[in-house]
Amino acid sequence: MAKKSGGKKKKSVEVDATHLVLSCIDHRCTDDLASVVHHLIDEPQQWNRYDHIALPGASLGIVQHMFPAWGEAFWQQFGAALTLHPKITTVLLVDHLHCGAYKLFYTAVDDREYDGSSRDAHDRITGRLKRKLEKRYPSLKVERWVLEPRDEDALDWRVTNLDDPDESYDCHEHDE
Repeated sequence: MAKKSGGKKKKSVEVDATHLVLSCIDHRCTDDLASVVHHLIDEPQQWNRYDHIALPGASLGIVQHMFPAWGEAFWQQFGAALTLHPKITTVLLVDHLHCGAYKLFYTAVDDREYDGSSRDAHDRITGRLKRKLEKRYPSLKVERWVLEPRDEDALDWRVTNLDDPDESYDCHEHDE
């Protein structure tokens, strides 16, 4: 039986999301993204103030045409996030190199072969999605990031700003 606290009702802590993160579902990247997202959010100690949407291929999952419902689902979830958390000011698009979804869909979207070790495809696709977001939601800031392996180790990642490649952060080290 639960113990009563003398009639005082505890208040739940409400935290206002200020950012929305779009990332890939790839299991190789999720822990690393979580370890570094606090660097991507402008205010210190605000790492827990973001909503998260994950799709295969991240940005590519929205613009590809093989599964149009993915894009529709993203826009619906995005709209719901903005309704539920009206203090969202920034969208972080986070793709990653060596992406399996890019291997499947990229050629159909951009008529080029996907080079998993190059930022070029991710630069083009996140740029395309950024323009769509800015057109629909001109008051939101959109940032483009890419997770990439350090020293080609698939479990040791760094995140780099596609608009300012000098800005990058190492993700946490993994215990082997």
